[in-house]
Amino acid sequence: MNKLLLTSLCTVVCGAAPAFGQYACHNNTLAPADVRVLDNPCPDEADVIIPMPGGLEMVFRLVEVPGDNFWWSADRDIEIGNPDAAIFQTSQLITIGGSFPSPAGDSWYIVMGKYEVTVAQMAVVIGDGDLDNGLQVLADLSPEYALYSDLASGQLGGARRARGLAQPAVALPLRTFDRFITNYVDWCYENMACKNALPSFGRMPGFFRLPTEMEWEYAARGGGGPYADDLPFPLADANRYAFISTLVQTRHSPTAIGRLRPTAFGLYDLFGNVGELSDSRFYSLQRHGKAGAHVARGGDFSDSNPEYFRVSYREEVPVYQFDEAGGLRLQRNQQVGFRLAIGSLTHPDRPTMNRIERDYADWRSSDRLNSASGLSTRAGVLRAGDPLVQLGEILQELDQTPANSPNLDVLIGRAVVQVNEVQVRLSETSQALSNQLARSAVVAAAEAGRSGWQVRQRESALADIGGAGSMTAMAQRLERSLVQFREDQARSEQIYVSLLRELASYRDYADAALRSVDSQELNRRDRIGFDLVNRHVGQLLEGRGNGQAFRSELANAYQDDSLFQIQDD
Repeated sequence: MNKLLLTSLCTVVCGAAPAFGQYACHNNTLAPADVRVLDNPCPDEADVIIPMPGGLEMVFRLVEVPGDNFWWSADRDIEIGNPDAAIFQTSQLITIGGSFPSPAGDSWYIVMGKYEVTVAQMAVVIGDGDLDNGLQVLADLSPEYALYSDLASGQLGGARRARGLAQPAVALPLRTFDRFITNYVDWCYENMACKNALPSFGRMPGFFRLPTEMEWEYAARGGGGPYADDLPFPLADANRYAFISTLVQTRHSPTAIGRLRPTAFGLYDLFGNVGELSDSRFYSLQRHGKAGAHVARGGDFSDSNPEYFRVSYREEVPVYQFDEAGGLRLQRNQQVGFRLAIGSLTHPDRPTMNRIERDYADWRSSDRLNSASGLSTRAGVLRAGDPLVQLGEILQELDQTPANSPNLDVLIGRAVVQVNEVQVRLSETSQALSNQLARSAVVAAAEAGRSGWQVRQRESALADIGGAGSMTAMAQRLERSLVQFREDQARSEQIYVSLLRELASYRDYADAALRSVDSQELNRRDRIGFDLVNRHVGQLLEGRGNGQAFRSELANAYQDDSLFQIQDD
């Protein structure tokens, strides 16, 4: 018996889901009367609850991401995808990040919707707080989806109406999901209770958005690595966690949220029920940068093949589709819905940016291998991985080949070809990194010069109003600003020196990189920066020069204020 048939039969016999209308979190019985089946049928103390229009709520869960600083942490490097999967789903190394620091400051959190967004939640937002008005809007947007028209017309009542309202919102143009998010954010920022309930980063509150593909898969994996069969639960128990079809029972529509068991982090319906739209474009991932349409993850109620609801499965969701007459119209996919995440700005205010920059300087100076260039180096090594694997296979075959075999010369020739391929790829990577470092060093020099100009501007303004001892409000603002820009100047100079040393470490590649930058058309500021970089890297390659001397020359090179007044006034 093949694996698919065995799996599908076992999901019927071994992994029975709760009967319709029953909830696993309530011991496979009907939900108590006081439970909010439309937005939180399985309440928990760890829920993050955000108010919604119409008295509803949106419930989120905290997905912990390790690492106490803003930048790289070894625990954040994870492998997603599946090395044995089909095209577009193979494994890749990524760095995961959280949107909000934990209260203790020792980790970060992704804030992920606990459930898929329901019909009721969609309707109250689209209907400006009026559920019935919103249902009519949904019926108008998707006249072919009977559930919306039945709800809007009042044909469904009692338990049937509640079940319909508790199903995930589907069968809508993708732009409707954007409209929901925009309207919800607008309402929340104007509603004090909602705004105060949002997590914040720096001084800015978070905002609603779709989860990224990386966030979705990290949460689906429970933050961990690969699983047997690429699922975080046994295949035999699939029906306990995922609302899906089987060979003997075909599902024709989604079910109410939260009826089955949760997976890691207390998240419901990540697998099956409806495919979940992500805030990502469909990239082929492997050596191809083409961006396609949107991506849905997790499979849906119609799937009986585990291939389509495993962790690494990715589905491209087009915005338009052909109709029966051959014309193009907005797609209304009855198998695709969404759950929300709460995102944050990367650098929401100046104090937060100061901390990020300090972390960045520490990171670059103490962990060069894991800096941007270090990670790119690792990517270059991964690029060389295929020929290295092939070379290893050839060498293994050589080891088992007798010395008098007629295939020996052929195998040696293949090995030489693979060695050359590895060398070429690593050389290309080193040159590309050197080019990037040379350009970055020129930019860093100009940024340090800009900070020095801003320091001079404020020092001059302070002198004009009576010096730093003046107690006027303007003087106090200038003093604070002056301290800030002096810190910025010192930080920019430190980054500049660090980039010089990294570039010099590439030696022969550094010379080619500098020639490449020199051949480009540079403005006055960048030309001064290039001359400094060229001279300082040359001194480092000769074993001369030091960081303090480089900083001094850098400060003196940008004394002409007109360099910055032209573009910054």
